Amino acid sequence: MKQQLESPQPIPDTIVFDLRESHKGYRINKMC
Repeated sequence: MKQQLESPQPIPDTIVFDLRESHKGYRINKMC
């Protein structure tokens, strides 16, 4: 398995999902 590389600069137009965001997405997906 390859190691994940750290990006020196943030990728434009992307969102970093933290624990709160992932729980929010989980609840939305569970409703569907």
